[in-house]
Amino acid sequence: MTIKYDSTLKLIYESIFQGADEEEVARRLKEFKGATIKDFIEMLDKKGKLQRRRDGTYDVNGTLDLENLRLYSLKEIPLKINKVDGHFRCANNNLTSLEGAPKEVTGSFMCTSNRISKLENIQDTINKNFNCSYNKLTSLEGAPTKVLGSFACLGNKLTDIKDAPKEVGGDFRVSNNAITSLEGSPTIVNGQFSCDRNLLTSLKGAPRKIGGNFVIDVGHGSSARKTNHNRLTSLEGGPEEVGGNLFIDFADLTSLDGFPKKIGGDVHGQEFEGRKLKFKKSDITKISNISGKIYLY
Repeated sequence: MTIKYDSTLKLIYESIFQGADEEEVARRLKEFKGATIKDFIEMLDKKGKLQRRRDGTYDVNGTLDLENLRLYSLKEIPLKINKVDGHFRCANNNLTSLEGAPKEVTGSFMCTSNRISKLENIQDTINKNFNCSYNKLTSLEGAPTKVLGSFACLGNKLTDIKDAPKEVGGDFRVSNNAITSLEGSPTIVNGQFSCDRNLLTSLKGAPRKIGGNFVIDVGHGSSARKTNHNRLTSLEGGPEEVGGNLFIDFADLTSLDGFPKKIGGDVHGQEFEGRKLKFKKSDITKISNISGKIYLY
């Protein structure tokens, strides 16, 4: 198995550890970082990807990919990065915090599949995508306030999203948590809004307008009841307009109050455990202007 690196780092490390396997690279890298940091920096300089600043920190010209390096801390990297003029990725490590992360990233910021319990050292605005899924987060405190691309925080331990970004240019996905309230959601989401597999009993606080799909819950059969599942009795507090498809579980709904007035795609509705549907297609078309079709399973 080979370790995945950004193209720049890959060339540098291969030139240093040519022919070594993954375990040997890890061992020799540990020795190399402490003993020959000067040589390491000189090699980066020769590749034209690193610029030293007056304060002793460095800017990286291009993507910095630190995925799958078995890092326990970003401070293990033998130089302090100030700015990454590209994407920054540190997924699939053992990080418990983002201490040592670049102060500025011009592209996407990806820190998925670690053990991060708190968001910190993150710039206020992310120009592309931000993904902190599959960590140990219990809140979004410290998250960026503006994400021009998509924001994803799936598979954590969130109970609320009150510190979520205020503006999201793409998708907003917080599925598979333990969220009980949508208070704090962005006012407008231009892409998909996914909040399925949580513990919602109300949509109060949801965006007023969603540009893409609105995924409240997707049916997976009765086995889905063994995992987190929203328990909505109505859609009050939800968006008035959905630009894409609406995915909803009708199992607990007792009324169609709050149903979006306009849907640009289809409606996919499902009940679990073979129970008879409470609502007919005609009930929905009376209250909503739907461009696509209605599928009731």
